[in-house]
Amino acid sequence: MKNPQQPFSLRTYLLIVVAISWPFQIAYVLWAETPFMRYALSSLPMIMVTVATYIPGRYIFRDGFSQAGWNWGKSKHYLVVFSIAIASLNFIRAEAIIGNRMLAISGRY
Repeated sequence: MKNPQQPFSLRTYLLIVVAISWPFQIAYVLWAETPFMRYALSSLPMIMVTVATYIPGRYIFRDGFSQAGWNWGKSKHYLVVFSIAIASLNFIRAEAIIGNRMLAISGRY
């Protein structure tokens, strides 16, 4: 028999998020010595918050994201956003190339 849906409790949600993400934050403080370990141990708590959000929604409150009103939206909006991002990255790359050439011409590079 399935458990009935429990009403959302912010206290329960925050308890689960803290219990799952804080051990990784403590590990970052204690064990992060190399740049890779700093990156890995500082990224894991953010991923664990996502996991900790999924767990109560799926197994405790049983509401999930279907009632949240989220959908993928229209593909033309994705096309616009990705086009702007790619154009911005190309602009930044071009500025870096031109900047490096200018430094080489001036003798400071």
